Amino acid sequence: TADACSVEGCMHAAVACASPADPCLAAACDPVTGCTIVPVADGTTCGDNDCVTARVCMAGACVQRSAPEGSRCAAPTLCRAEGRCVQGSCEQSTGTPTPRWRYQPPAGSFIGRAAVDPQGNAYVFVSDDVRTQYDAGAPYQLRLVSLDPSGAQRWVVNLSTANVGLENGTQLVVDAAANRLYLSARTYNYGTEVMRASVAQAREASTGALVWERDLIPGIPVSNPGSDGRVRIDVQKLMLLNTGDVALTVVEGDSLHQAYVVALAKATGAQLWRVHRDGHATMGATASGEVWDVSAACWSQVSYLAHVGPTGIELGRWQASQQLYAFGGDEVVVRGDGGLALLKTDLTQRELPLLPGQTLLYDPAVRLDHDRVTSVSLGGGVFQVTRYDVATATFEWSVPLPLGSNHAQLRLLEGGGVLANTSQIDGGSALYRLAANGVEVERCALPSPIAVEAGQYFTVGRSLDVYAAPGLAQQPYGWPAADGVGGTSSARF
Repeated sequence: TADACSVEGCMHAAVACASPADPCLAAACDPVTGCTIVPVADGTTCGDNDCVTARVCMAGACVQRSAPEGSRCAAPTLCRAEGRCVQGSCEQSTGTPTPRWRYQPPAGSFIGRAAVDPQGNAYVFVSDDVRTQYDAGAPYQLRLVSLDPSGAQRWVVNLSTANVGLENGTQLVVDAAANRLYLSARTYNYGTEVMRASVAQAREASTGALVWERDLIPGIPVSNPGSDGRVRIDVQKLMLLNTGDVALTVVEGDSLHQAYVVALAKATGAQLWRVHRDGHATMGATASGEVWDVSAACWSQVSYLAHVGPTGIELGRWQASQQLYAFGGDEVVVRGDGGLALLKTDLTQRELPLLPGQTLLYDPAVRLDHDRVTSVSLGGGVFQVTRYDVATATFEWSVPLPLGSNHAQLRLLEGGGVLANTSQIDGGSALYRLAANGVEVERCALPSPIAVEAGQYFTVGRSLDVYAAPGLAQQPYGWPAADGVGGTSSARF
């Protein structure tokens, strides 16, 4: 303690001696001189151990020694035990991890969609299972449940109370900085097949309280009703724009469709602008708030790439057989002539090659992190995870993964690591974690995580399963069309 006395009495403030950067030295306290430095115990690890040579501390210095049999060679991970040297090789036993906690929805219901904020709070749509309720005649229920980082319930809101029959949560994103949730939901009311509602809402993330709601049906022309005259309005994408607005793709129709890219004010839900697309549309945005979309008329082989400014003014539209893959500060990654292409907001385009013999997946398994593009492609009977440096026009590394069922997802981690998830032919799933240099660190039989936040993996299947992942967090740069970063659907540059 640091001791001091006054007329009011004596104070004894605790002293914490700062740890030195050298792993072979440790902080200590001398009762006379105060904080000091002492050597750690001989044999303490101070660097890599490849089971031939180990770096250990001796008399306060880091030196190389022959690796002893049974010495520690790798830290434990989610699915692998601590590595030990066995006859010159580092061996780690593998197993199926146990969730740190699990949220199981009530019987007769399922998890439709989930999102996670950077603090580790989860938000989950829980819907009645229409397969067991079909034509039961009772209204279906859609609930929004929030769980804290330990799995305890924070709050639950029945979204069907004010909109009877609201049954399907279609989109859910988190704006952690504003303490807001933005969601869309609709009903086709499977019991009576009557379209009752398609809404967008903003809610307080801490309480679930409603901030605003917008009915999405009024103002959308009904061009393609069903054969029985039913109206179908769906939301296929909801995302946050850095202009302070919310963008949605609203799709109308039954067997034929029309799409609308709509911007709503985050504060009130008022419509700011709307553009029409023939058929379906896939939307994304750069961090500057500019919207890009690809659309195609139903049954057409011709698609169009469009560029819309932050105020809804269309800046350009071109016939192109392109698909949006990832979005960054002022650029998007699209399908190019020979693979991928980097398209700037000034409309300059740069081709990004694939490795020979590789083809792109249908999944948007591409991530953009400033000048680095990481992608999953297919060729030679395996998935190939590659990292391409745009500035130097070179591949940094390429890693093969066992072929699954032709589907893969990709996430970037802080520090340059990669999470790659592949769906397996037998219906299972495999999760791989690669270091920044492409070296495999982890391989687990786990579903793809919806997020890696606050040192935890969040995965969704029949339940929300959460696993400890100390020190891991998703990279806050670049994101693909599918899900945003940790459920935020925001580029976060």
